[in-house]
Amino acid sequence: MSKIQIDSEDTSHSSSATHSVLQHSSTLSRKYVKKPTPKIKKKTNTAVSDVINNMNKSTEDRKIKSALKTADKLTDMPKMRPKHKPHRILLAIACSAATVAAIAAFVYVNMPDISVKVAAMQSGIEATYPTYTPRNFTLSGVTSEKSGKVTLSFNNNSSGDAFSLSEESSTWDSNALLNNYVKDTYDDYATLREQGITIYIDKNHATWVNGGIHFEITNNSGHFLTKEQIRNLVVSL
Repeated sequence: MSKIQIDSEDTSHSSSATHSVLQHSSTLSRKYVKKPTPKIKKKTNTAVSDVINNMNKSTEDRKIKSALKTADKLTDMPKMRPKHKPHRILLAIACSAATVAAIAAFVYVNMPDISVKVAAMQSGIEATYPTYTPRNFTLSGVTSEKSGKVTLSFNNNSSGDAFSLSEESSTWDSNALLNNYVKDTYDDYATLREQGITIYIDKNHATWVNGGIHFEITNNSGHFLTKEQIRNLVVSL
């Protein structure tokens, strides 16, 4: 009986010792085993984020309201009329008037030449207008004949002098002109030569041929032209 008790005591003591050792070992294991570091979640400061979002939203709202107000103002504004419209009209009128004046001046300056060309077409000859006219003389008229003759009339309004210049086709040369016309028509004529052209002159006439055209100057009123004026007329045709 006592033996059994001893064995049970020994067994109990042994069991308790073993449990103690196991508990100590478990403690040591728990002490020295590295536990995993828990992940720390970053917490967002929701209060600050909400404030920023509210500020952005408020700014966008203000911008939208400002844009709407500006659009309303532009819609309500009266339509702008073009400025200086009267000035533009006046400028356009002035430009038109200047253009008309320029055309009129061009026609006026070239009217004698135009008139002669028209008469030349009607008569069938190549009549020309002189680039030189004696001082104070202006063209007063142009006549044409179907026979092939054009006559230009010039007047001096200040002195009352007047002369005419006739042009007609001819096959004569200077000698034929002298023998067939000058000797029978002119009294006491003189002969001038200018740039290869022979000119026959008397008190009231001057005549010559050049390029198949017979030219003649006739005094119609007042004083006749000087020899210098006649020379200038001859070389200008």
